[in-house]
Amino acid sequence: MVRPLTLDDAEFIANAFATELMNYVNEPIPPFNTRAPNILESCLSEPFQTFDGKYLHSTFIEKVATLFFI
Repeated sequence: MVRPLTLDDAEFIANAFATELMNYVNEPIPPFNTRAPNILESCLSEPFQTFDGKYLHSTFIEKVATLFFI
């Protein structure tokens, strides 16, 4: 079973990508807590929505695709 991403996971991934991919030399990475509250939480929980006790996105690929779609 695939577990939902946590905010800590998202922060780690965002910082890793920003650190590796930023082309600006001396440009600070903005603090993670400056993001819009609750929007990221909603996006991270969307692939794990259920209806009548069943996942709306039942496979790993469907869950990942949902994250990319958002």
